[in-house]
Amino acid sequence: MRQNSANEKPHAKGFYGTVEAIGNKIPNPMIFFVWFCVIIILASWICSSISLSAVNPATGETAEVYNLLSREGIARMLTSMVSNFQSLSVLGPVLTCMFGVGICERSGLFRIALQKIVESSNGSDLKVIIVFCFVSVMADAAGGVGYVIMPVLGASIFATMGRNPLAGALCGYATVSGAMCANLLLTSMDVTSDRTGKWRGILDPCYPWLDYFLPSVEQASLIAGTESPRAIADFFLDRGVKNVAVKLGSRGAYFKNRETAFYAGTYRGLNIVETTGAGDAFCAGFLTGVGERLSPAECITLGTACSAFVIQAAGATAGMRDLKTIRNFIQSQPPIDIRMDV
Repeated sequence: MRQNSANEKPHAKGFYGTVEAIGNKIPNPMIFFVWFCVIIILASWICSSISLSAVNPATGETAEVYNLLSREGIARMLTSMVSNFQSLSVLGPVLTCMFGVGICERSGLFRIALQKIVESSNGSDLKVIIVFCFVSVMADAAGGVGYVIMPVLGASIFATMGRNPLAGALCGYATVSGAMCANLLLTSMDVTSDRTGKWRGILDPCYPWLDYFLPSVEQASLIAGTESPRAIADFFLDRGVKNVAVKLGSRGAYFKNRETAFYAGTYRGLNIVETTGAGDAFCAGFLTGVGERLSPAECITLGTACSAFVIQAAGATAGMRDLKTIRNFIQSQPPIDIRMDV
């Protein structure tokens, strides 16, 4: 009994101990995944039995609930399971990083490497924490992968220093999140809707550090208090944003900085299935153009082309194609209308 007690991991006390105790009671994430799958399947059966439907605002067509418990529904789930996961673009990098983190942890690489880092810091935990926060800031450049790696590394580093691992995990998560609005590289931001208005106070300190702000007109109007694209852009430029691209939906986009301002149209004659993910696709194409040092008009064109592919398929990413295919599409289509705003 004494030997077992000696091998037990000591529990933290105070605030972190309470959080740890509550967290340990949360089921495995896989259990949550199974629960949500069951809930969705049962909800599809219930909603289909009462003939629940909705009108797609993009096409005007009526969409009915598909019963996943029917014979066809079960066959569809089994045959499309792999393709559904493949269409989630972030899943591949996240799984790869999780495998790598798991191997490093189990093999002892993390423990040995972190121990050497801590020993070489000459007893200064502050140096280690500052370097860790700096790396976490830069990890934002890798997108969502930073959220997977840095909290794990933070927990390991803090545990090696004799501190609470939970504090390290929270430090990694908070630093990566903060880097979304302040980074040593070019920074950009898109937002989701917050009709409570709380985001105004949260976002205000971010504007002076933003190189590119890419909101939709619906989101931006709630912040700026106007639906005019020009007034919206002026609102954010006056607060320190360097470049503003407002997504106008079917009307295209509006771009403005201190040197130029213009409206950009859209591609016509597309078979629109739904618009989920169109805004994110626009941001991806636009920022790809920024990375290639294209002009603002060329960045808008690339973003618009990415959106054109996404809205022609169901789901947020199923319609997305590689950059070469998108460039060929741009070459094959009449140029989108660019109208200067003077």
